[in-house]
Amino acid sequence: MGYTIFAVGDRVRIKSGDFGGIEGVISDPTAAHDAVGTVNARRQSMLLPLTVVAQVEGRKMIIRVAAEMLERVVSD
Repeated sequence: MGYTIFAVGDRVRIKSGDFGGIEGVISDPTAAHDAVGTVNARRQSMLLPLTVVAQVEGRKMIIRVAAEMLERVVSD
């Protein structure tokens, strides 16, 4: 496993899968979270998975996501 191009606080969107389209913020990987889901890449990842905190229908979700499955959300 290796490093990733995302940093804590970055706004991201999950590109595909069951959680595809959900936007959230990268969280500190050492924070105490109970993940409600995991998004895995179809092949083995060489990057570390990330913790994404999102609001879905007013509920907080913590999702562990393979870095390849994320894209940065650019704010205007």
